[in-house]
Parts: sequence; C-alpha cells; structure tokens
Amino acid sequence: MPWWVIAVGSVLLLSFIVVVRQFIRDRQDAAARQELENATAGLPKIVSTMPTGEFMSALNLGFEKSYVIGRIAEREAEDSTSLELACRLTLKAIAGAARTFDRGEDAGKHPICANIMWFVKKDDVLATKWDSSVLFRNPGVTLSGVQGLLVLSPNYSATSTTSDDSDDPNPDPKLQSFALDVAENPLSKSQDGTRYAVLPGAPLVYIDKAKVEHFHPSADVQEWMKKHAELPRPIQEEVGAYFTDSPHVAGFMSLPLYRPSAAYVEDCDREVLGILNLHWGADVRLLGKAVAARKLAEALYPMRVLLGSLMGKVVEHGWIPRPDGVDA
Repeated sequence: MPWWVIAVGSVLLLSFIVVVRQFIRDRQDAAARQELENATAGLPKIVSTMPTGEFMSALNLGFEKSYVIGRIAEREAEDSTSLELACRLTLKAIAGAARTFDRGEDAGKHPICANIMWFVKKDDVLATKWDSSVLFRNPGVTLSGVQGLLVLSPNYSATSTTSDDSDDPNPDPKLQSFALDVAENPLSKSQDGTRYAVLPGAPLVYIDKAKVEHFHPSADVQEWMKKHAELPRPIQEEVGAYFTDSPHVAGFMSLPLYRPSAAYVEDCDREVLGILNLHWGADVRLLGKAVAARKLAEALYPMRVLLGSLMGKVVEHGWIPRPDGVDA
C-alpha cells in the first residue's frame, strides 16, 4: 500500500477521533449546564421549605427537658399519672418545635396540636371497652373482623399554645376520645393498583410502619380515598364531612412510634406502639408543604424515640388509656 494512502487514512482517522471526542465533550457540557439549570430552578423550592434558625434550639431544649422528665417518670411511676404527664410534656415540646419550624417566633392564629393514638389488639380486653367509640367503621364489621384499634385519649395530647414554663400542660381542649379500626386484611389489588381497606392517616401509617402521611388541606383526604381506598362511599363522605366540620384541622400528618430497640432492623420489622399525629390551622407556612413536613418528621425522630420509650412502660404496666367515663 502506497505511503500516501496510509498517511491520508491516518489523518482521516485522527480527524474522526477529534470530532467524536468534541461531540462527547459538547454532550457532557450540555448535560452539565442542564443539571445546573435544574438545580438553580429548584433553589426557590428548597429555600421555601427551610425551617427558621430557632428551630434546632427549640428542638434541642425540648428534647433535653423531655428526656430528663421521662427518665424520672419511668423509674418512679406508681400509676399512669407520671408517665401520662411525661408523654404530654413531650407532646408539648413536639408541638412547640413544630410551631417554631413553621413560623419562627410568629405563633400564628391557630395552635399546632400533637397527640398519640395507641394500638390495641382486638383480643385485648381493653379493645372491648373502646369498641363503642370507633368512628367510620364499615357496615357489618365487628371487633372480631379487625386486627385491632388505634385509640386516642385527650390526656395524651398537647398544643403549642401551652405556656413554656408549665409543668402540667393541658390536653388539647378540642379533642374527644375515639378509636379507628385497623383492618385484618388492609391491602387489596385491583387493575388500577393497590387499594387500602383502612383510612388514610394513622391507620395507613400503622400498617405501612415506615410511612409519613401528610394532608394539606385536609379536604384532600376525600380525594385520596376515591383513588386509593377500598371503603364504601358513605364512609368516605362521613370522613369528608368530619374535616369540613373541623376547620381547626386545616391539615395534618401522622408518624409511626416504634418500641425502641438496640437491634438494627428495617422499619417494616419494628413494633409500632402507636401513631404520633400533628394537626394545624390554615395559617401555616411550611407545614402546608409535603416536602417540608417530611423534613420535620425526620428532625423529630429523637423525640419520637422518647415517646416510644414512655409508651413501652405504659404498655408493660397495662396502663393504656381507656375511653372517657370507663373505669379500669
């Protein structure tokens, strides 16, 4: 082969390599520019969901006070009173931290409220005492047809309006005792995906264990049920009417409360003792955004561990709350 053919071929090959390398670099530069543009476009959303500077201080102070009071209550509890108070003080700290997370020093017109719903197995004698307090139950369902109840007593609630120096915070004045079913078979498959035979919020979080449920406005609950719930239409309408008639609950979130453990296990394998609920009025800033609410849920994890420890002691002693007007 003549030398000039080899030379021309080499030049053409080199030119091709240079063109290909430049093409690859141009593609990489374009991808980098697009990534930068996407990140820049997302900055306003990130900034808009950042908590105020006072939040961590409020959270840390609340954790310290709750930890000290909780350890004393666990050591010296002779009845449910001291553990109940320790739970309520921790709930007050959580509600106060959530308020600071949302609005800083501006408390807003409406308080942020926190409460615990306890899980009671259906074969527990306490379940029969709560059975008549169940709301939104499917027609024909009885206690024997569920795996248990999530029960709420106002004594395990607090609000962000309680004075910071109060040693005995009052329960949420707008709460009443009630219970919700946790279905025996909560999941079903259909052509449009998984459907749930439990209500959104606390019951759904209980069966999922790792899920954080967030609704704002709370009226979105009814739309969610239309798409995802295997519940009769009258029940869906009854739930929707409940939130329509409760303007102080403009939005809410539900988080699992685990029994603390030294073992490293997946959330799905952990024991859920109950559910932490937070609800708020219409004047929230960050809590109306799902992204921000999930950041709050992560930040509250140490406080949730404290609640789980206190709840474990309550369960060990058999002091889970009873409905209003029902004696032990």
